[in-house]
Amino acid sequence: MSIEKVKERIIEKAQAEAKEFLLKEKEEIEKEKKLYRESLKEEFDRKLKTELGKIENDVKRKIDQKKLELDRAVLSKKRVMLDELFALAMEKFLSIDSAKYAEFLEKLILKDAPVGDSLIIVNEKDKKIVNDKFIAKLNKKLGKGRKVALSDETAQIKGGCIIKSKDVEIDDSIETLLSDERDSNEMEIAKSLFGEDK
Repeated sequence: MSIEKVKERIIEKAQAEAKEFLLKEKEEIEKEKKLYRESLKEEFDRKLKTELGKIENDVKRKIDQKKLELDRAVLSKKRVMLDELFALAMEKFLSIDSAKYAEFLEKLILKDAPVGDSLIIVNEKDKKIVNDKFIAKLNKKLGKGRKVALSDETAQIKGGCIIKSKDVEIDDSIETLLSDERDSNEMEIAKSLFGEDK
């Protein structure tokens, strides 16, 4: 075999080996590129998921904050409406005619006058109603063991009375009665006004 032929074969073999080597290297590079792309995608997906989670939490927190602000505003408005309702109740009560008002005072004192002697304290205006005749009528109805008299002192109240004995003082002013009513029944009143349990 001539040297040229040997040389040609060596070159052909070297070229075939080089071609095969290049092909294998190309395949390896493609595999590496694919793995790298997959790892980049996984990292991107992980970061995206984290960021979306942060955004979702932030939005949820802002929504919760706004709901809380709205709930507070609604509650404040309801409180104002209840205040107005009880102010109106006070106004209505103070505008009843004197016969009904005298009847109310009588029932109040008959119910709450303690055993023994008591003084009835009213505001200046109500001294026209709670007079000697009113007191005499009350004492007949109170019976034995309980007796009331009108105090010279006046109370700084809008209506109702204060019953004072040596042992006890009962605040039956209209302000206190309405306040007690509100404390006892505010939930039921709110439910009937606003149609809810809160």
